[in-house]
Amino acid sequence: MGKAIHDLVQEHEKIIRVLEIIKKVQENDKISEEALLKFYLELADFIEIYADKCHHGKEEHNLYHTLAPLSGETGKEMIIKLLDEHVQARNLTKLIRSAALVGNISEATSAAAKYRNLLIDHITRENEEMFPTIEKRITLEQEEVIHGHFLAVEKRTLGEGGVARIDGIIKGWETDLLS
Repeated sequence: MGKAIHDLVQEHEKIIRVLEIIKKVQENDKISEEALLKFYLELADFIEIYADKCHHGKEEHNLYHTLAPLSGETGKEMIIKLLDEHVQARNLTKLIRSAALVGNISEATSAAAKYRNLLIDHITRENEEMFPTIEKRITLEQEEVIHGHFLAVEKRTLGEGGVARIDGIIKGWETDLLS
């Protein structure tokens, strides 16, 4: 597996970890309303910065553009579907944030659950269909260029030490909300 795809798969693993946290938080009736609202606001920030601007940004501005000319109609249809799911995810993130800001735990919970379900299917489709297709079709040179662009996106969206900060946020949720 090339470095670019490897990076995306690792990011998927972090996102899946957060999706599992969402599920466990929603199953835990011992978490206070204040803690839930704080979690949903932090979750919206995480999604916006890490999952969307960084991860989806890498895919939309670098990976999909490389794949589109290499794939047939089926590949282009897959890209259109994945892009539509990115838009749906952004809309759900806005709902999570707006509901949490006004203290509507029920609506924030519902939007987070919908986001979770959407992303589970989305990540599965990318890992099982798109990434293997890309691995078969791109050259080593293309992969190196894409990986370089990925590093630039990561630096621009997360800043220096950004991945470590993201890991700290996830660990904090696990420690504070689930232990």
